[in-house]
Amino acid sequence: MRGVRGNREQRTENSEQRTANREQRTENSEQRTANREQRTANSEQRTPTLPVFLESTNN
Repeated sequence: MRGVRGNREQRTENSEQRTANREQRTENSEQRTANREQRTANSEQRTPTLPVFLESTNN
């Protein structure tokens, strides 16, 4: 059986792990936002070339 000191140390470790998890989730969220913005930029770049491509295949 763990003593009071062991429990306290475990709670401290748990708290530190939760903090690390929270920071990781924040980083993940920021990365998803950056990915979304990149996909939007990629899509906007491709869109103007699409009608030109379709027009050339219809001739």
